[in-house]
Amino acid sequence: MKQKLRFSFTCIILCSLSTRALLAQVSFRQSYQAAMEAYKGKDYDTFLRQMQLTDTLRPNHPTILYNLAVAYILNDDPQESFPVLRRALWMNSSLPFQEDNDLEAIRSLTPYQDLQSLKRELDQSHAAGSVALQLEEPTMHPEGIAIDPQNGNWYMGSIRQRKIVRITATGEVEDFLNDSSLWAIMGLSLDPNQDVLWACSTAAPEMLAYDTSLTGKSKLLKIDATTGQLQGAYDAPANDTWFGDLHTLPDGRVFVTSSSSTHPAIYGLEEASGQLVEWLSMPDMISLQGITSDPAGKRLFVADYREGILSIDLKTKGVQRIGNETPHPLKGIDGLYWYEGDLIAIHNGLQPFRVVRYELSSDRSAIAAFELLDKALPHKGEPTLGVVHQDSLFYIANSPWGAYDEQYQLLPEKTESPIIRSIPLR
Repeated sequence: MKQKLRFSFTCIILCSLSTRALLAQVSFRQSYQAAMEAYKGKDYDTFLRQMQLTDTLRPNHPTILYNLAVAYILNDDPQESFPVLRRALWMNSSLPFQEDNDLEAIRSLTPYQDLQSLKRELDQSHAAGSVALQLEEPTMHPEGIAIDPQNGNWYMGSIRQRKIVRITATGEVEDFLNDSSLWAIMGLSLDPNQDVLWACSTAAPEMLAYDTSLTGKSKLLKIDATTGQLQGAYDAPANDTWFGDLHTLPDGRVFVTSSSSTHPAIYGLEEASGQLVEWLSMPDMISLQGITSDPAGKRLFVADYREGILSIDLKTKGVQRIGNETPHPLKGIDGLYWYEGDLIAIHNGLQPFRVVRYELSSDRSAIAAFELLDKALPHKGEPTLGVVHQDSLFYIANSPWGAYDEQYQLLPEKTESPIIRSIPLR
């Protein structure tokens, strides 16, 4: 267990880096490999220094934090290890610290018992919500949903089947948009004022009939929310995009996040010209995900999978990183939603998966408190995107991203019919 954790992680962390920063990659590779060589050679002083450097070059990764904590212990500095281990456990409670012989020196200390308590707390299943709907279509692979507040119709997109279904208020399920020109359907956003459903469509290898010539291509779809007629398809202006989520402002403007690590950016639609344009390049990010705004439509709140939550002034495009006054990490967020001054985050980049409500500080510059809503649920798959409707969060609870083999064939034994959960927020 110890060796597997310490040494098999190299390819995973290297592959997660952005290719835009070659020098940083080389430095990261060198520091990590140097740390591992030092550990194997029992040169623990060098092991510590190289792990500190690795943590600087690749921050907020639980396995790196875990190895850094081990390095402190092996250098007879256990007190430095505890806050690092605690941070790592908040991100991944499955880290096998209880079986690792390198932690033997700290097992009798009180902070170690606190770590065990934290692990038990995180692993404990907790459900503030309940199942709102389950479809009888196990191969669908849902990602995002939208709800029409005027008639109660639900819309759900499919990664695998490249379509959008509509679930009526009476529970009838029908193909709403099933066009051969569609790619995988990611985030959805409904603008009831214009009777328009917006959708992210991205060429993903998990979709049926994927062609490698489509790699890096995305488009924004404009759909009549009543008839399902495709009113517009706006291609991304770059070939290294991955449109994952989008948000409609109260004035009807639409913004899309691209999760591409080579060119992280937010895109906006200029309907007058019919062009989708790069609204804001964000090269310091690694994977832009969920996006929402305040009710006045003055600020966007955007989640980056590694860096946390960002606040963006829509007028000046000024970017402010949201601080965090709590122990809960802000990384690994997929869906992000505003509700009465709080931010609701769906974390599928943490173990266990969880939905968290974050209270913003009075000036909205930091997270002041948090509440765990749904956590460590027994569903197959992972939570992804949702929508706030009638004082509740509705979200996809079991998207089967991990249910594909190496040829991107969906494995039925790893899937279950799509589940939408609801969490009351009031």
